[in-house]
Amino acid sequence: MALLEEPALAGAAVRALGVLSGGCREAVLAALEKVMEGQPSPAAVAAFAHAGGTAALPALRRLARAADPLLRAAALDAAMDVDPAVGVELAGGALVDQAAPVRAGGAR
Repeated sequence: MALLEEPALAGAAVRALGVLSGGCREAVLAALEKVMEGQPSPAAVAAFAHAGGTAALPALRRLARAADPLLRAAALDAAMDVDPAVGVELAGGALVDQAAPVRAGGAR
């Protein structure tokens, strides 16, 4: 899980966890849930959404209101991937966010 915190390795870590979640979803999801309880990175948010699917939506809704704009943007992108209807719902609030990365995510 530490690789999710390294910007140069985060993309590969998300993809690897996605592959692992195909065969051992419960173990991957449990490890990611522990990460999500703390201060997750944007990559951890993406991995959690990929592994958790619709079960991740409550956490993504919560993170869409986080203090960190990078987490808000990551939650919006992840929600759009998991359930476009929820993503569109969150995008409405993102369009008026004070942080440019969040507004950009809402516009996509």
